[in-house]
Amino acid sequence: MGKGIKILLITGGIIVMLGASAILIYLLITQILFGNIPQGDKTLTGTPTTTVENTSVPGTTNSVSPTGSVLVTPPSGWQAIDNTGQNYIAYRPDGWWYRLFPPNMETLGIDTSQIPEASEWAGIITISRLSASNNFESYKSNLEVGYTSLVQNIAGRNWTIIEGVIPANMLFDSQFVKYAYVNIGGREFLAAIRSTAANFGGQEGTFDTFISIINFY
Repeated sequence: MGKGIKILLITGGIIVMLGASAILIYLLITQILFGNIPQGDKTLTGTPTTTVENTSVPGTTNSVSPTGSVLVTPPSGWQAIDNTGQNYIAYRPDGWWYRLFPPNMETLGIDTSQIPEASEWAGIITISRLSASNNFESYKSNLEVGYTSLVQNIAGRNWTIIEGVIPANMLFDSQFVKYAYVNIGGREFLAAIRSTAANFGGQEGTFDTFISIINFY
């Protein structure tokens, strides 16, 4: 009877020692692979986004990253134009033509018709990167007296919206124009829609959508 108890105690001790060894080995492996942080507590390294409604254009959405950058989802059927020279993605309605102008793709134009390669006409809707010589003030100074100006938050960015008239010159008749100016981290851009018709040929809504879904990067 005493011998049986001794065997049982020895066997139990071996089992306890084996169990402790297994736990020690597990902890060592865990520390080697994952450091001192248990696997269940490790933080995910992905970039979460929050989807919000784009109230400036019904039917579109924005994804706002933790850094505050705005990624906009265009309406169905709009085609992407990646301007790698100026670091943004713009969109055009399906079937519209577009052209990026040299030397560094400072200007993008879109139109319902094909845009000539060498012409003063860049498209009914354009967006240009501004510079010290080609600045926002120079565009405003070319407008007839009486233009309107307001700051409008569109898709999380503050745009200065100006509506006015460009007087006739040697190349063009008098034109109605709507400008949209935005500053992205020191980079200045000016979008525009121009037309001899006061209603911009019914494309003002297209312009409003165009500026609200540009993804700057």
